[in-house]
Amino acid sequence: MIDNNILQELGHRSPLLAKQPSDMFYYTNYYNNVHDKSNFDIPRAGLYKFADIYEEARTGNTKYNFSYYINDIGYREQYPDPSQNNILGFFGCSFTFGIGVPTEDTFYYQLARNRPYVNFGDPSASINKIALMFSAAANIWKMSTAVITLPSWSRFSYTDKMNNFVPIVASDPPFSVEETEQVKQSLFKYFSDQFFYSEVKNSLTLIVTTARLHNIKLTLGSWDLETVELTKITTGLDCIFWKMIDTGRDKVHPGPKSHFEYFNQLREKE
Repeated sequence: MIDNNILQELGHRSPLLAKQPSDMFYYTNYYNNVHDKSNFDIPRAGLYKFADIYEEARTGNTKYNFSYYINDIGYREQYPDPSQNNILGFFGCSFTFGIGVPTEDTFYYQLARNRPYVNFGDPSASINKIALMFSAAANIWKMSTAVITLPSWSRFSYTDKMNNFVPIVASDPPFSVEETEQVKQSLFKYFSDQFFYSEVKNSLTLIVTTARLHNIKLTLGSWDLETVELTKITTGLDCIFWKMIDTGRDKVHPGPKSHFEYFNQLREKE
């Protein structure tokens, strides 16, 4: 018999069962105890000076002085009531979250232009996790358009023995949890690139199928050129390359100029 706690967690992260905004909380790094690699410890609404301990450490003296508003389900910005129509959806990793730039400089804010929108930019998210989040959100909000900005194809989401949905990124520091670190080492040592390609293809299939099922206009992009190529080949759809031309206050993520250029590329697709 499968343990009841495991079954309950599987239900929490099943897009088919998503009915209300609070169901999106189960996908957050906070809920999944990703504290050994991030200080994204923000389960409640509020203003936060930095997105994580790494941004704080990298920032130093800077001209950027702003805070992030985190809503009550663990994501950046306010979200509209599910009863509203014509909602824009933004999905991705820390690039979509907008680490390093104030709200008014982000591509999603400029593209929304006072229209209601949801921002599900989730730091360190894999394409698989983004696909699940998009599928869940499509059951909650009436989205007319979704912009999904994909991370590198090599990212992976692992469900550990404690039922935590943990992002695994090759370039991240070692995990303090032995199980997760062993999985990370095994993934990149023994698993073929073809395995990751196939997982991305399956996730993209879920994204495209969800968009068609809910009649959502879909725009795909990525900051990784190989992912752009993989997306085009496996979906038959266009995928915009987000070229980073400057950095935000953390000196790692896209800055205002990069966000503006990406916004212009997206605007041409409207």
